[in-house]
Amino acid sequence: MITYHREFFPSFGILKADQEPVCLYTVLSINESAGDCAAYTGIGPTMGRASQTEIDGLLERIRAGGSKISEAAARATFSEIEEKGLRYRI
Repeated sequence: MITYHREFFPSFGILKADQEPVCLYTVLSINESAGDCAAYTGIGPTMGRASQTEIDGLLERIRAGGSKISEAAARATFSEIEEKGLRYRI
């Protein structure tokens, strides 16, 4: 199961009309059968007009190739870790 949080980067008027702003995504990957999780960050497009399949693909790419974040940062971002009693994979 994958849950995510996104934070928009401000463009400050520097983007041209044909450029999309980007977001910093934080993705929580939960292995329910093992009772653990890990969180990763990556940058991607806003995905405002994307299909669910395209969003799922982006989140999977971030999970597979993003930067892993610390347990403390993951717990601060995702309440699901505490709610489900998950261990954080190191």
